[in-house]
Amino acid sequence: MLLSLLLYLCSCFRFALGQQVTFRLLSLSNEEARQPVKIAIVGAGIAGASAAYQLHGQYAHANIDITLYEAKPKAGGKIKYAEVYNGAHRQQVETGAQYFYSDDHCIQNLIDETGLRRRLEPNYPVSRSTGVWNGKEFILYAQGDLKARSWRDWARYAWRYGVSVNNIRTWLSHKLPQYRRLLGRWEYVDRHISTEVNDLGLTPELENKAASLLGSLTSSDFVQKVVQATTRAWLGQDLGTMRGLGALAAMNSAATESFRNGGTRILVDRLIKLSDANLRLSSVVNKIQTSPLTRKYHLTIETPSQDENQAGSGIEHADYDAVVIATPLHQGNIEFDIERYIPAIAPSAFTSRHVTYFTSASELCNTYFNLSVDSAIPSMIYTTTSPNTPQPPFFSIEQSQASLGRDGCVVQSENLYRVLTAFPLTDSTILELLGHDPNKTLEDAGVQWVHREKWEHAFLEYDGQPVLDDMEIAEGIYYTGVGEQLVSSLEMSCRMGARAAKLLYYKKIADGGEIVP
Repeated sequence: MLLSLLLYLCSCFRFALGQQVTFRLLSLSNEEARQPVKIAIVGAGIAGASAAYQLHGQYAHANIDITLYEAKPKAGGKIKYAEVYNGAHRQQVETGAQYFYSDDHCIQNLIDETGLRRRLEPNYPVSRSTGVWNGKEFILYAQGDLKARSWRDWARYAWRYGVSVNNIRTWLSHKLPQYRRLLGRWEYVDRHISTEVNDLGLTPELENKAASLLGSLTSSDFVQKVVQATTRAWLGQDLGTMRGLGALAAMNSAATESFRNGGTRILVDRLIKLSDANLRLSSVVNKIQTSPLTRKYHLTIETPSQDENQAGSGIEHADYDAVVIATPLHQGNIEFDIERYIPAIAPSAFTSRHVTYFTSASELCNTYFNLSVDSAIPSMIYTTTSPNTPQPPFFSIEQSQASLGRDGCVVQSENLYRVLTAFPLTDSTILELLGHDPNKTLEDAGVQWVHREKWEHAFLEYDGQPVLDDMEIAEGIYYTGVGEQLVSSLEMSCRMGARAAKLLYYKKIADGGEIVP
């Protein structure tokens, strides 16, 4: 009897203990479920802002905590601007990416969702004259840019360069719709670039240089005077150093747009604000490593000193469940100490570009371009390379107007020039362009304002190297720069940011899977 009673009491005790343990485990499980998924986004340009906005907006039901790290004092990345006359008349110019295409669904959708449609300003190249200069003489004149937008344009090109020009027209009509879908199909979640490129029939454009691809379609005269002049002006690249995809993007005849009063950076600022992300400016992520204790990624961040009277910077550390890298890895600023890491393409494969703005009451000098005194200089000067002629010292020059304010009812203005070059534009070259003695000073020549901007490692010089095919360069780390290997543009950056957000969501959050570094 006593033994039975003891056995009964022991069973009751075990049951109560089991219930307590079960309740404790359930409590811990519920507590862990309430913990947000911590995501770090490195780079607050259009790709990082797009990723943050998509993660917060499209997946608002998920418990996500986003931190955006930007190395510079302002967000924007490749979107940069300068104030003409140092802000004296409140006119701004884009010193980074200037325009975006009106047919790109990623940027256009974001413009509508953020309520910025009314701030758009169309670009009208048809109202401006264009000339193609080969370093010695102008070899082509056109009204507007060189892109054919109607059957009349194509007929004129066929009359001048032969009927094989129609092969380019057919190529564009078949391939451009596929390019617009590239890396932008939200129902498609595969992380591999080559898979989607192949499915869209764009493998020849991915694997071949633009020069050889287009040379097999039409006359070299048309390729040199029209296509290469366009790629140099729009992308700062020759056909011999770029993939066919780049030429396809540059020859898109859709309208281009920009933003009034603030430039494209207002889209980035609005996306970051709506993402509810914690924006950390002047914060440089130096290292990403595996955290063995928390099974997360451990970031080392260099931040400015909190004490205004103290020089130098501080070091912070933070753990995250996943990381989106939206800054160029080929610049070599981030050290990785993780397993199964796929390295990016070497920095030596990329080239830099320079953009220079300057103002002057003077016109460009006719003698510099070997023109007679009474010849008109086009407002847009494209360049191309020709056999037995010197390499043009610039890719393009665009002329517009800079406001000097009002004198009563009269608006005062002078010429505003934008020059795209491979190397820094020197003062002496500016003086020669304006017909002045190169030994003078800019002030003596009436140049009131100059602004120089360098695009560091801006473009991939394609030399047959394979693409970095996998967006997920390590388990739980996504790299938006994969798309920049194909075409460096605002549109591609936008698509890659949104794609990184979708991949991260489906792998980390939707399926409830755990990232194991």
